[in-house]
Amino acid sequence: MLSASAFFLTSCATILDFATPSFASASIVVDTQVPFNEGISGNDDLGDLKRIYQSANSPAEQALDQFNQIITDTGMKRTRLLLSDVYCDVDQTGDVFGYTMDGVFHPGDCQPLAWHLEWALGRGLSPHVAVAAFMPPRLVQYGPGESWNRNGPAPALFQKYANALVRYIAKKSFDGGASSVIFEVSNEADIADSAPENWSDTNPSAYRLKPLGPWGRWLWWTDPAKYVLKQWTPLQTHMMSNAEDPTLSYPYGGDARRLPRQLLPVQKIFSQAIDTVRAELASNNSYSGKTLEMAGPALVGLSINYYPAENLPTLEEVFLDQTFNPLADTYLAKFNARLDRFSFHYYGSTDGTGGFAFFDNLVDKAKAKLEALKMNNANMPDVKLFLSEWGPTAFEATDVNYSHKGAAWTAAFLPEAVKKKISMGSYLIIGDGQGDPNITPALG
Repeated sequence: MLSASAFFLTSCATILDFATPSFASASIVVDTQVPFNEGISGNDDLGDLKRIYQSANSPAEQALDQFNQIITDTGMKRTRLLLSDVYCDVDQTGDVFGYTMDGVFHPGDCQPLAWHLEWALGRGLSPHVAVAAFMPPRLVQYGPGESWNRNGPAPALFQKYANALVRYIAKKSFDGGASSVIFEVSNEADIADSAPENWSDTNPSAYRLKPLGPWGRWLWWTDPAKYVLKQWTPLQTHMMSNAEDPTLSYPYGGDARRLPRQLLPVQKIFSQAIDTVRAELASNNSYSGKTLEMAGPALVGLSINYYPAENLPTLEEVFLDQTFNPLADTYLAKFNARLDRFSFHYYGSTDGTGGFAFFDNLVDKAKAKLEALKMNNANMPDVKLFLSEWGPTAFEATDVNYSHKGAAWTAAFLPEAVKKKISMGSYLIIGDGQGDPNITPALG
């Protein structure tokens, strides 16, 4: 990726439609502190661009200082933490928060979450935290969430866990100087899950679901008694042209029930947790002006490609309908979860080229659904669009994300994102901004 100054020079020139000669001595100076509106987004165009660019997924090596310069150069303001809560837990009463490792519960801080938050806050970054990808260890004894007795101990205990986790992250963040925290439930639930136990390309009968708990089954909410484990490859489970019945493939294939059977119940629980913690912190003047927001569903959008042929609504449309439509009755009753930002993911091509038709289609479908729902629900909030993962490519083995090719793609894409009224974004990963050491300073 280009350096921050070169990047903003390029992207701002693209936004302003400058046609400048390619002279070695030519330069363009842009005051990024002054709001600028060229009529692209209807807002502060340059401010929107910076908010889309100035966040990234934190790297796996959070403790390393090698990323400090990237954070400074790019003017990062926020970082996205994935799987940081994998060991977080509560005691048997649900009133004591901590983490469970090797079967032993440790009250107090949750690791590695505490370490990741310390890393982010120490660099002036506000956290954006994906939660609940795996079942908390304390809940494993009750089986998959879909099988829980509504009047039994598990739902209440999980709500206590969600409250404790949100409270812990919020207080740590605000006490550490952050002004806001964004939460997402899980991540890419439309494609993500761990490879089954006894994985074999030649012997499907050997497959077994991963156990519940840390680093176990990603789709921990779903009850395996209600679907058939036939195949695993994530992309194949979305392709409606499969020889096998996609509604029987794991996990669900073309069956949109994965939302009300997994993602939406957890979304509602964490929405309630955010409301609870917001009310608790409201009386503390030191937290005045601090914000807790809920985003979702953080899907990759594959259903937009595969569902129209079957005349099915996309997973994103089902998610929004179940969240905001007072008359929604698809599979289950309306969940009525809070949603401040509609989050989704988009990656370009592996060589840093190509158009943005898929991006436009995804955004247009989401905006159309939100506008239709808003017309019939006067109490519905204004939901902002949040590109919570983006980049030239998701394949980190290529050089696109940290070379001049990725910089060119990014400079072309950002004005498109601003034009579509994307309010905020998070780049693939901080390390992708480090730059290829083989690129000369003139290009880097």
